[in-house]
Amino acid sequence: MSGQLRIVLSIAMVLTLGPNTAWSNTSAESLITGLRDKSVIVVAHRGCWEPAPENSIEAIDRCRAKGIRVIELDVRTTKDKVLVLMHDGTIDRTTNRTGPVAELTYAELASARLRVGAGGAAASVSGESVPTLAAALIAAGDDTIVNLDVKDADADEVIAAVIAAGMRERVILKHRADPRNASSFCTDRLSGFFVMPILDERRVVRPDRVIREILDTCGDRKSFAFELIFSRIEYARRALKADYGVCNLSWWVNTLRPEFSAGLTDSLAKDDPESVWGVLTDMGFDLIQTDLPVKARSYLALRTRDEPKERSVSSYCSPA
Repeated sequence: MSGQLRIVLSIAMVLTLGPNTAWSNTSAESLITGLRDKSVIVVAHRGCWEPAPENSIEAIDRCRAKGIRVIELDVRTTKDKVLVLMHDGTIDRTTNRTGPVAELTYAELASARLRVGAGGAAASVSGESVPTLAAALIAAGDDTIVNLDVKDADADEVIAAVIAAGMRERVILKHRADPRNASSFCTDRLSGFFVMPILDERRVVRPDRVIREILDTCGDRKSFAFELIFSRIEYARRALKADYGVCNLSWWVNTLRPEFSAGLTDSLAKDDPESVWGVLTDMGFDLIQTDLPVKARSYLALRTRDEPKERSVSSYCSPA
């Protein structure tokens, strides 16, 4: 990947928030701002992959059928420069064939069949082939946000492709915050994009200070969302409770692994969702990425969405 920018792209097409509420032809900025007060949004990690294969068209279709409107997918490049969906560097775990993605042509890759669920040698083989990124975006339709984790592809080429498709204002760019370089989130290169900084406790000691610096440096942006990766609850609380003097801040958290969310994981939420998704919701997180999207959505739909108990007042104010 060229340069120092490791990005995650979210193609913000249209988000359905409820039975009679839809966003259409909106910018990513307006969409995220609109999320803040209406609901906690569930993000399906690699699609709804159980019992469908992960990163498959079927996984996308299952999410749409279940009402999951934000889907995370992984992108890599084949030997002949075709963008495809694949998490690992090889196809060994997820298909009935073997080999590195970067050393296979798309024709060779397309002959493989995806294994069901999270894959592995014991998993049954489906009739699904490895999809191209283009096919995945078509499958997502006009009612889904697709979060693209760019594993091994040229960031500039992906950005150029998005611009060429006329999607600049409907794309979210995520990359890790460098406490020494707040201006990296508002460069000419990113002009017109909605940018979501990732603050990782392992790299950023004082998240509140870095967030303030980013907001001050990129003050012409009307709203922001931040992703937090933390091993201690106190770290997230410091970020979410600070008074930044601005409206419309939204917050993304992953409940996939203990080091992402202070041990508040899907494995715990499976039996006690309140102790994980409930706690994170009360802290003020708006977007929760999970491997249990259907269960999370069902739980959150029944849970009253009050004003977050721990969020600062100013970050929950009404837009000007």
